Amino acid sequence: GLVVGLTADDEAARAADPAIAGLLDALSPSTSEPVTWSLDAPAPREGWGLPGQVHYVGTGIALRDGSPLPGAWLAASRWLTGDLFIPEVRFQGGAYGAGAQLDPLHGALRTFSYRDPHLQRTLDVATSMPEALRRAAQEIDGTEFETLVIGAAGGLDPYALPGARGHRELLRHLRGSEGQVERLRAELLEATPAAFAELADAIEAAGDPALVILGPDAQLREKAEGLGLEVREPG
Repeated sequence: GLVVGLTADDEAARAADPAIAGLLDALSPSTSEPVTWSLDAPAPREGWGLPGQVHYVGTGIALRDGSPLPGAWLAASRWLTGDLFIPEVRFQGGAYGAGAQLDPLHGALRTFSYRDPHLQRTLDVATSMPEALRRAAQEIDGTEFETLVIGAAGGLDPYALPGARGHRELLRHLRGSEGQVERLRAELLEATPAAFAELADAIEAAGDPALVILGPDAQLREKAEGLGLEVREPG
């Protein structure tokens, strides 16, 4: 059925009700047959040849078979960006940007780098995540961990103007994810550094990640066999 999203205070919403009802009444009551879109599934490891000498590297992995993940892991993934990928891939490796993104609603962890002069070095950093997380679980101090928790909690529901907030709530309604922010925030506030080791275990249990690399065609073809890449050209 049709879903209408309206962001307004109570008085404005009441004033808009007749106009919304008139719009809905004016729409055709006819139905149509559902359409199914069929898209070719990407290869699990793709390389796309591009002119230039830099790479764009992305990995993705399903954790716990894609089930919702603990909110505490958001602090650990924030550490991966700030203390592993940015120092190793951006500062030392020379990439313009790099990081890790945890999707706790769909059970996914992704890593990325862009305008990256290195390839194997970046992949090695991604591979080192479990070891680095376990080391951090033992070494991180209370103040640093608290900063990670606060930062991750703030990223769950960032400030937005009323229209953007309304749209965000509409999307949550359509996706069936209402209440998830509250769950994740509550779990974050109860987090301990043990979450780092838990995420490390989940990464290892998930196996090899999917991989997409955009970069110099000749270099991708040279490494295709070793990385299991299916190399393609745009267009």
